[in-house]
Amino acid sequence: MSEKNFTLPLVGFTTIIVYLLTTSRYLPWGDGVEFYLAARNLGVPHPSGYPLFLLFGRILLSISDTPFSLNLTTAIITTISITFLYLIMIRVKVQPVLAAGLSLFFGFGRIIWLQSVVAEIYSLNLLFLFLILYALLRLDEDEKFVPITFYLSGLALTNHLTSIFYIIPSLVYISLKNRRLGLYPLFTILPLSLYLYFPIRSSANPTPNLFNPESLGGLIELVSGKVFHYRSFFTTGNYLSKSIVDFLSSFWHQSLILIPIGIYGIIRFSKKELRNLIVVILAALTTYTLLYNIPDKEGYYLPILGLWTILIAIGIGNLLPRRYEAVLLTLPAIGLLLNYKTCNYSKESSLEDLCQTIYKNLPRGSIIISDDYFVYYGLLNLELKKAGGIIPICDFYLRLDWYINQLREGYAEIGMPEGIDNLIEECDRRLLSANRIGYGEVSKRYCHMIRREIIGANIDYRPIFLYLYDDSDWPRRWLDLHLKYYGLYYQFQVEPAPPEVFPLSLPSPDRYRTDRLIDKDAITVTKKFAAAYNRRGIYRFQMNEITGAISDFKTALEYYPDYYQVFSNLGIAYISSGDTSQAIDNLKIYLNSGIADPKMGMIRRLYQRLIKDGDN
Repeated sequence: MSEKNFTLPLVGFTTIIVYLLTTSRYLPWGDGVEFYLAARNLGVPHPSGYPLFLLFGRILLSISDTPFSLNLTTAIITTISITFLYLIMIRVKVQPVLAAGLSLFFGFGRIIWLQSVVAEIYSLNLLFLFLILYALLRLDEDEKFVPITFYLSGLALTNHLTSIFYIIPSLVYISLKNRRLGLYPLFTILPLSLYLYFPIRSSANPTPNLFNPESLGGLIELVSGKVFHYRSFFTTGNYLSKSIVDFLSSFWHQSLILIPIGIYGIIRFSKKELRNLIVVILAALTTYTLLYNIPDKEGYYLPILGLWTILIAIGIGNLLPRRYEAVLLTLPAIGLLLNYKTCNYSKESSLEDLCQTIYKNLPRGSIIISDDYFVYYGLLNLELKKAGGIIPICDFYLRLDWYINQLREGYAEIGMPEGIDNLIEECDRRLLSANRIGYGEVSKRYCHMIRREIIGANIDYRPIFLYLYDDSDWPRRWLDLHLKYYGLYYQFQVEPAPPEVFPLSLPSPDRYRTDRLIDKDAITVTKKFAAAYNRRGIYRFQMNEITGAISDFKTALEYYPDYYQVFSNLGIAYISSGDTSQAIDNLKIYLNSGIADPKMGMIRRLYQRLIKDGDN
């Protein structure tokens, strides 16, 4: 058996087996929860809509209607991408063993692995880049790869608009090599008909159904991603420096140490025209990604990392004697050892657990407003499945007229004052003159104003709750309204409510403990669980339920062992119970933590007094 015949299946089978073991079985944080609803219901998600990915996902969901099926779609797509990465390396004269080792090393890098175990569209964008490069490498063999490249370019545009940064250079490359294109460019237009999916499905009012794409204006706004345009080409010094640091940090987790070899690969690339094409694509993708202002953009790095992997392979192939290349098969093992624990999402269910805990305690007919986009979709998914009469509202969308119209049509029982329409018009006018930094602040301010209108129209008729992504300051009021705390969410009230021992039925600390978790979202959820018990303990202490308060404080520490503020609360509770020894031990832990806390001075004096009394 030749090396190629052996290494090609090795790459494919090894990748899919590892991804299968680590793919999330649950609704993931990120856009995956929205994509699950959109693929399941053939709905319309956020811009630019991603119709091709939704249709791929719908195929697997028709076999098994679980979040795992959609997450597995991404894993399969990435596996195909890595297989084509291997084939590209073979085409540029990289030896099969070296190509296999570096392809698997790329696949087991932290950035691409994390993007491959949850439902995301970035792996499909990577696949189209590799498919187009592979087709370009075969242009001289068969003219049929010219229309294939045009067709693939059109398909890529139905997945992610950043594909334009490798499509345009690739089509220019074809035009320069083959001046007689004839009708071939029409093959790019044909796949774009997939975007007709949106007006067709929008007319059926699926969930989700964003931006009203039944109208031409709504369709253009959706497909163009107009709502995110203000985030593009951010050139402020502070943002750019942070973006570069994040970019280099991501490269470090993937292959930064090998970048100098990739630069050497550029020099030794035998196909000069293709080398120039790759350099142009790298420059375009890197520039846009660095200047695109979104919080989590690691998925945007995948095409850049993939191209560097090709260049690194060429560089190593020209530096390393062939008899040593087999040693590079150890690289995937290094990636597995370093990243398996971090990238194993098979048991990561924090979004589902959080949403189920909130949902099961909400009374029928209530409204819950969420400022967390992903929790909103998690609650919406539960309502669609359980029909518990809960009305989830996404705070982020409140300034958009199509969303207000959907709320009016879908929930006729809730009051939606006409004043909301005036606020939306006023917001739109202000956004026209807002700069890039002010755009988000204006949007947020008007979302809050519209939220207040909705609350005012409904608070006398039904309970209205609020979920906050960040409630670390434990708010008691919002504007002129009071907030009653229920552990994971709040209820809006006109009058203040006295402290109350609210029920808590949270997942066990055996499953959620901050020092045993790696995923940042799971850690955030766990800290919310800890805060819920800490705050209930404070209520119990205020109500003189000292034993219950101590129990709650201890439970908070089971979730979050480094929750140092709880040690001070626990120490004070032990003083009230008469257990001075335990009080001293817990106050000492708090004082030794060195955290910045306004209570530090008061607790230190209390601790010193206890020590002095003990000496006497």
